[in-house]
Amino acid sequence: MTFRQVLSDSKIGHRFREDVDRAISNLGLPKLNWGEGVWQKLLQLKDQRIKLVHSKQEQSDLFPEATVAENYVIVARDSIIEVFKHTGLNVPHWIRFDMDP
Repeated sequence: MTFRQVLSDSKIGHRFREDVDRAISNLGLPKLNWGEGVWQKLLQLKDQRIKLVHSKQEQSDLFPEATVAENYVIVARDSIIEVFKHTGLNVPHWIRFDMDP
């Protein structure tokens, strides 16, 4: 949802990487490097989600450690911050809500 708003593209969806690349290109912005940093981590989370949701899992794998969820939050937050920075928009205060002293 946030990527759709920041990149002004309501069609970002199931083909996330390709859709984001198209939206960034349409805005005339430099390409993202999906092979490193937060973008690589974001794709890894997407792959993990697909595996959890769309394939048969052992019962024990359906309830991962809390650190897995915490990592999702960190990577999601970091990617939102980075997409705002990439577009030159101000990062909203709400994204750092639980990080503020």
